[in-house]
Amino acid sequence: MSTALSKHDSLYEQEHIKRRQLDIIQRYDPPEQAQTFVNKNLDWPGIRDMAIQRALPAEDYQQVSRLCWDIPPHIPKGQATRWRRCELEAHRARGHHTTPRAFT
Repeated sequence: MSTALSKHDSLYEQEHIKRRQLDIIQRYDPPEQAQTFVNKNLDWPGIRDMAIQRALPAEDYQQVSRLCWDIPPHIPKGQATRWRRCELEAHRARGHHTTPRAFT
């Protein structure tokens, strides 16, 4: 029986570690330090997702748009599509009733 992790398992474990690190930073450090950690780790889908979910209620629609479209190529297409739907919701929340050009 092999104990070697597949590439997918290894990436999953690495992201899990990053999320636990963020949990610790959020618990014991100033909010600015947690935000810096998030900004440095946006290549991890779970952390990017958290950043998007925080920016939406804060009505930081420019940040939502940047996070939803400036996506690293290793992010699965399904995840990217879900984020782009969030950007569409943010666009509509700004009072725009037309579809952003990227969706047409």
